[in-house]
Amino acid sequence: MKKNTVFGLLLMTANSVMSVSTRSSIIKLVERKAQASSIIDIATTNENLEVLVAAVGAAGLVDVLNAPGPFTLFAPTNDAFALVENLDAIIADTDALTDLLLNHVVSGSIFSSDISDGQVVQTLGGKDFTITVASDGGVLINNAPIVLADVGASNGVVHAIGEVISFPTLPTIVEIAIADDNLSTLVAAVQAAGLVDLLDAPGPYTVFAPSNEAFTLVDGLDALLKDEIVLKTLLTNHVVFNEVSFSDLTEGLLVETAGGEDLMVTYHHGMTMVNDAHIVMSDIQASNGVIHVIDAVITFPEPIVETADEIETSTPLQTIVEIAIADDSLSTLVAAVQAAGLVDLLNAPGPYTVFAPTNEAFAAVDGLDALLKDEIVLKTLLTNHVLFFEVFSSGMADGLLVETSDGKDLMVTYHHDMIMVNNAHIVVSDIQASNGVIHVIDAVITFPESEEISIVETGDEIETSSSPGSFCGSPIVLSSFLAIILLGFV
Repeated sequence: MKKNTVFGLLLMTANSVMSVSTRSSIIKLVERKAQASSIIDIATTNENLEVLVAAVGAAGLVDVLNAPGPFTLFAPTNDAFALVENLDAIIADTDALTDLLLNHVVSGSIFSSDISDGQVVQTLGGKDFTITVASDGGVLINNAPIVLADVGASNGVVHAIGEVISFPTLPTIVEIAIADDNLSTLVAAVQAAGLVDLLDAPGPYTVFAPSNEAFTLVDGLDALLKDEIVLKTLLTNHVVFNEVSFSDLTEGLLVETAGGEDLMVTYHHGMTMVNDAHIVMSDIQASNGVIHVIDAVITFPEPIVETADEIETSTPLQTIVEIAIADDSLSTLVAAVQAAGLVDLLNAPGPYTVFAPTNEAFAAVDGLDALLKDEIVLKTLLTNHVLFFEVFSSGMADGLLVETSDGKDLMVTYHHDMIMVNNAHIVVSDIQASNGVIHVIDAVITFPESEEISIVETGDEIETSSSPGSFCGSPIVLSSFLAIILLGFV
């Protein structure tokens, strides 16, 4: 076989750095006992590994393979490198060459006696290869046969192999879907929406993939497949812009889709659900992400504004602030939001979730007038009644923890068939706004004692401990008031 230009240059380089005395001492690897020699020493003194030695030098890995280790090197012979069609391009690309070589090195010493059929080993390059032991005793490292085993070194062991190790390339999310007859409707939808290039891109993505049967449950499917804009919105709300494995899908987890909606993970009769869809097959690994197959097309709550008289769905949605202003029972909250300078925030696009204390809830707070005059404390209190995402009552699982916009954690619990957030009962839920959702609560939310906030509840009174610079001596009361005001305003 005629060697390519770079291949020849590597051999010339390797030859030029070897002295005559070194040449005269070359012996076959199988005969060498190299306990006093490093892996690099062994490779350098074997003419069948000249290309490997030159490649290691070009990649700057000599010091790595001279380190104490121990390492196991699966060393391609010169003939093995000669079989690589794109060797020139790999050698010219230092990063590609480094990646290739490190994926032939394993941390730790693995001798032939340690090898078992089906064993999976991770390389220093981060890839996994599988060891296959044939009935005749031959050993393959993925595709590469070991041609000489167990050459001991002072910092590990060398096995010579007859081919450069190759690693299977995973298909993309689109390629996996195309190959699965159960996802043919999804494939047709992705093509109709013009999303093939997106889902073939590097990602990583997580795709919640409705099965064909799931799509048959959708009314007006034919019309949907012809409406590119609506279809694109629906499909992007089944895609997450990062890789979320099945083990990461914990109960109560909220994940934002590429379409901007939030998905809520719940458990139901031993199955994991994403909104209203059960995951029926999980962790299908692609080169650019992961697929979870689901039994329903994911739906989202309808934008319905609920008030005492039930505002009709045809009425344009108002912002959180506008809804609060229109509700007489939230007038104290509105005043607090205005005093804290939070009107612009709660009129912004969001989405937000606001736990809005009623006027009666505020009336139960000692020192309310003073609180409304302290902008800093009031703002802290109110922002601890606001979340930077939408959470509907249907997503409030018992024990759910959600973080407020000020960084505190709220705990959802059930009490006599009512939903509680910390110490407050939700008395009116799911009031939909154009920029989020409001849940009206019967108390200003309080938090457990901390270094910043100290609160003692006795009966119907909240007594605060003395602390410099706090309202009535209590930073927690101020923080709670702020959260309440935010909720009321919205």
